[in-house]
Amino acid sequence: MDQIDDEKVSFQKVGASEITVAEWLKEKEELLAKDRDHDHAKDIVLSDKARVVDRKLAALRNKMLNDDPVLVTAPHYEKLQSLIDSPLYDCLKMMPKPAVHHTHLTACAPVEFLVDLTYNDFVFYSEKENLFHVSKKGCTKDGYMKVNSLRQYWKNAIEFDQWIADKILLRPAVPEDHGIWVGFQDKFGITLQLYCYAPFFEKILYRVSKDYIKEMVTVVEYRHIFGSLFNDDGENLSLEDELAIFAKI
Repeated sequence: MDQIDDEKVSFQKVGASEITVAEWLKEKEELLAKDRDHDHAKDIVLSDKARVVDRKLAALRNKMLNDDPVLVTAPHYEKLQSLIDSPLYDCLKMMPKPAVHHTHLTACAPVEFLVDLTYNDFVFYSEKENLFHVSKKGCTKDGYMKVNSLRQYWKNAIEFDQWIADKILLRPAVPEDHGIWVGFQDKFGITLQLYCYAPFFEKILYRVSKDYIKEMVTVVEYRHIFGSLFNDDGENLSLEDELAIFAKI
């Protein structure tokens, strides 16, 4: 590759005069130095073993980027499976994690766990409304049928459960852009009754907490809307009763 002539190559900064490559690199390094000064971990001194681990993880990351330079800039769903199947992901998955910044308790249960809840004979579903209803006292709302009854009409339960799961899962937008979150908002509504029916909420909270323990997460901030849980009469639980569920788990 021909050597770049620093005097002949320049950049036009917004609102400023042109600068040479050398000047640009100098400003870049100064900016990165300022960023490092604000790093919350800048004063941490790694042990000898930790430095070995750090080098090994960096090597795995660099190999992934060398093999696929657009790995971290391509659309999320396009590279998702490659990330999950990587040795780096396997290492990070088994390592302790300091904290999960926040997790919404109306959107954090595994899809298969939510599908299993629909096997309770007091879970109803309306295909027209695309909503669930939960109550041991039955459901008189128009268009709602027991999920177990709907399941019987299908060729087999496996295909029906996949149909339900597909309605819950977030699918990639085409093209993938920020608009993908527009479709995400509806997902909260579909499963809201499954999450907010108090006995189910307790099961979900236990399952999610257990999963985080398996992932070796030290601290989790749960996002919960108090006043949203309800009983079989459709009445909201008191604050004390909701807090009692958290205390129990």
